[in-house]
Amino acid sequence: DANIDTKECKEIETDFDYEELRLLFQYYEMINAFSVIGITSEIDDYLYLDGYPFFKRDEIVKLPFDYLLICSRTFYGSIKREANWAGIPDEKILSAFALQIPGFEIERYMRLKNQHMTILANSCWGGATYRKLQWEFRSPLINTYVPAESFLRLMNGLGESINRPLKFKRNSSELQDNIIYPIYTLGEGIEIHMPHAADLNQEEQKWEERVKRINFDNIFVAMFTENIMEAEEFEQLPYSNKVCFVPFQTDFPSCLTIKTHECRNPHMHINATWYSAYGNAEGLYKEYDVLDIIEGKIRHSSRTQTGE
Repeated sequence: DANIDTKECKEIETDFDYEELRLLFQYYEMINAFSVIGITSEIDDYLYLDGYPFFKRDEIVKLPFDYLLICSRTFYGSIKREANWAGIPDEKILSAFALQIPGFEIERYMRLKNQHMTILANSCWGGATYRKLQWEFRSPLINTYVPAESFLRLMNGLGESINRPLKFKRNSSELQDNIIYPIYTLGEGIEIHMPHAADLNQEEQKWEERVKRINFDNIFVAMFTENIMEAEEFEQLPYSNKVCFVPFQTDFPSCLTIKTHECRNPHMHINATWYSAYGNAEGLYKEYDVLDIIEGKIRHSSRTQTGE
């Protein structure tokens, strides 16, 4: 467990991911952000581990902790389910890898996490942001690309369009990572590209499952474009919490001007604006705080292409 301010959290440790995080715990304790009150694992041969008291799994529910940090990427889901079965609610559980977010503040992070936001993006930015924040996917658009025209049409009639059956239309005419990927439709005029699809049946099943997870009460919309007319249409979307990444200057409140970066891989032909937005979500570049973005604290940016 770790203590944030005056709060206490419990830390679950499993596999070798713990070693990657151990110094982070010490750092946050050093700056008095939180304190670790104990560690647990399926291996219960310890009394102490790295100076922290060690508890058996059945003992942790009796401890006065505020948050449970799970230190495993691979087994996060199964450990969380075990914690739920023991009576620990989701509202107290987080991935310890969230501590890697620059400027991490546990109370702010947990407040946003527990609002179960749905991020709908026309590119991989949404999935990258979910992964960066270590949040559960609540969007069917993970690992998809939706052309701006289709995306704007989808978002203008989301409630109706998203529940239409996903239908295979054709394969792409361009190679993506040496594969030809499938393109689906949602009714007329809405194309959903799936460049990462490995198994069509599995992708369709994931789509249906994730559509059911959409939180229509808390939607964040994200798009990138290099077309000012599309940016203007995005500005008119009926969502209060949204951002459109653009490479040009604009006065539209929901548009964020970002510096564009070219992909250095000569074998990949990638749109520079998409690559820059995605790179910021992945941590390759640092032009904004992702939590500020989704909280709506970042609006129109007047930064230039030189980053000034």
